[in-house]
This record gives sequence, C-alpha cells and structure tokens, in this order.
Amino acid sequence: MTRMPPILIAAGLLCASAIHARNEAPPPAPVKLAPGAGAEAVQATCTVCHPAAMFTAKRLNRRQWGDVVDQMINKGAQVSDENYDVIVDYLARNYAADEAPQPARG
Repeated sequence: MTRMPPILIAAGLLCASAIHARNEAPPPAPVKLAPGAGAEAVQATCTVCHPAAMFTAKRLNRRQWGDVVDQMINKGAQVSDENYDVIVDYLARNYAADEAPQPARG
C-alpha cells in the first residue's frame, strides 16, 4: 500500500475547507440598540461579553430583565449601582415582553 504524500493531503484539506467556506452564509449584520436613555450604558456594559443580538432578541418584563442583569453580575459583569436601574429600565422599555393584561380575579 502506498502512502499519500503529506503535501497532497494538505492540498485536499485546503480545497475542502475553501468549498465549505464558500457555502456558508455570510455573518448577520450587527444589531443596533434602540436609541434612548440607557443605550450607552447597555452598549458599554452588556456588549463587552455579548453581541447585542443575543439580548435584543429576548422579550422580558422588568423583573425578568433584573434577574438577567443580576445573573450577569454574579458571573462578573461590572455594573455600577447607578447604572443598574438605567440598564434594567432600558431593556424593559425597549425589549419588553408582549404580555396581555390578565383578567381580574373576583
């Protein structure tokens, strides 16, 4: 049995890689944050670790956004006390859950 020269193996892998890369979809366009109060704080704090698309696709209420920010702080996110409410309010205002009003219980 003959062994294939390493240069032929490398060339084959290079061609396969080029074909695979050509068939991949282009990366998605970056997501811009909604303008408004708090956008700069979110940009400076949240996008250090996450692309904006990761959290702008979520729809949560204020309490849930607070829970998410608390989780990120527990994982090491640097959120000052003065920016905490700014960030949570911004996220809740711009990326809110579409909640239908609950019927009154009586």
